[in-house]
Amino acid sequence: MHPMTRILLLISLVWITAAASGCVTGKGSGADDIALNQAIEKKDWPEIVRLSRQMAQAGQPGGYFNLGRAFELGKGVDQNLEEAKKNYQKAIDGGYDRARAAMGHLLVTEKKYDEAKALTEPCAQKGVGDCQYLLGGMYESGLGVPQDDGQARGYYLRAAEKGVTSAQTRLGMLLLKAEDYPNAWKWLQKGAEKKHPMAHYYLGVILANGLGQNKNEAEAVVYYRKAAEKGLPEAQYNLAVALDQGQGVAPNMNEAWKWFNEAAAGGDPRAQVTLASVYETGRAAPKDVFKAYAWYSLASTAKDPDAARLGQAGVRRLGPGLSPEQKETAERAVHEWKPKRNIQWDH
Repeated sequence: MHPMTRILLLISLVWITAAASGCVTGKGSGADDIALNQAIEKKDWPEIVRLSRQMAQAGQPGGYFNLGRAFELGKGVDQNLEEAKKNYQKAIDGGYDRARAAMGHLLVTEKKYDEAKALTEPCAQKGVGDCQYLLGGMYESGLGVPQDDGQARGYYLRAAEKGVTSAQTRLGMLLLKAEDYPNAWKWLQKGAEKKHPMAHYYLGVILANGLGQNKNEAEAVVYYRKAAEKGLPEAQYNLAVALDQGQGVAPNMNEAWKWFNEAAAGGDPRAQVTLASVYETGRAAPKDVFKAYAWYSLASTAKDPDAARLGQAGVRRLGPGLSPEQKETAERAVHEWKPKRNIQWDH
């Protein structure tokens, strides 16, 4: 397998939910339906919540689904996962099958995999794309089921054919992993049409490496930038490398430094190793052994084996030169550190 086709192990089951993504729109021509659709288009969550409460009070399960989304995401209301579950359950009781996928997602995050599978399999069999997508993710990541890329591709394909954008993107990623470049390109293009940041990122990977397409580093940078600006750390790192090395774009160390920092803060271990190396050597920033040690420490526990190896080597190399107090401070900071992943997908 070409090294750039590795699907990052840091990503298991990605549900990118931003703005008013996934809300039930009004289906009629009445004033309330029009108002709800306008609120969703404007991402006006307080208004979405107000109108969805009216829908729920009128016995429409889609209203409960929208309220569940609001409580899950903390949009228009304070985030409250228990309230999200209550509203999703009311939507399920009302026969709204998409709520099964939403509830299943919450159960997956709680590692209640058997419950999630039991809840979503019936609606997947009925052809509900969101349920098929969730099951595809469970098989891709081996969450409560044996890891099986073939099963994952099957569920993703069924959901992708129904227009589920995240399924189109994940399917493209798995096909890229399997070196089926023509079909990977096809499905990632569909995801990119809906501005899915992961689709943009992997189209960039394909073009940067000439995988089934003519190599085009300049166009790859365009895709990396689209995904980076949406907050995807993997794309931020690749964009930083391109800017640092002048691959498909004029070298710009100041901008590269910005994106290396963004990617490291978002949890990309390759960027963390890069920052550690810069602070260790003073190549592009003032030398700071303490910061270098801290970034190496973060990277040392990464699932990416190369980054982890480099991080561990850096810790061994720099550790003897730090005082016990400095090491204790760095280790405490690492223990308390959380990635700032804020991926935006306005769909």
